Amino acid sequence: MNFRDICQLAVKEAGVKDGGPSTVIGQSGILGLFVTWVQQAWVELWYEQEWKFRWKRATTTLTAGTAEYATLPGLSDVDRVFAYEIWNASVTPKQRLRYVDHSVIDQAEVMSDTVAYFSRKPNGSFVFYPTPAADTSVRLDYLMSVTALAADADIPAIPETNLHQIIAYKALMKYGANNEDEVAYMKGKSEYDTYFARIAKYLPDMDCRPLPVTSVPDNYPRLV
Repeated sequence: MNFRDICQLAVKEAGVKDGGPSTVIGQSGILGLFVTWVQQAWVELWYEQEWKFRWKRATTTLTAGTAEYATLPGLSDVDRVFAYEIWNASVTPKQRLRYVDHSVIDQAEVMSDTVAYFSRKPNGSFVFYPTPAADTSVRLDYLMSVTALAADADIPAIPETNLHQIIAYKALMKYGANNEDEVAYMKGKSEYDTYFARIAKYLPDMDCRPLPVTSVPDNYPRLV
């Protein structure tokens, strides 16, 4: 289902207007609210869990002489990084980068060498240490940030199209809460729970951390 289809389903289930909006663009009034509710429902669903479909493995290249990056080069969709799965891929064999608190790097002696450590600052920036002496390839596993729904044909990044209805029913709950319509809210909640049980197969395993690494403390973060 695309964005328009999901909006149409939400409107239909609310019984507000048969067929729903012909487009999501430029809507106002109740249809405009439904467009917004669907957008909000998608973002909330995306960040509600560490869904397996949010996982991605990619490679970025650090520039020689540059240690800090607001956004990793070529990777605009990074939300949170698996701290155990970020590697210096420019050395053989590849070397796992060790996560440390950003204050440790801030206080360390400035030097240029082979990258061995990384951190994230409170503002989300990535910092690498030592400062790379040469362009460095870094491979990482991470959770992707959401891609918002904006155009009619936009499709949410849930692998199975028959699960996209969950977004419409989450939006229906918003309609019910906003209009104090308990029947609509409970209908949305019931269907949402049904679809959540189906999409639950994409929840992360109970323990998907890699095997412990020698000398890494037990409190080593999983996601940063």
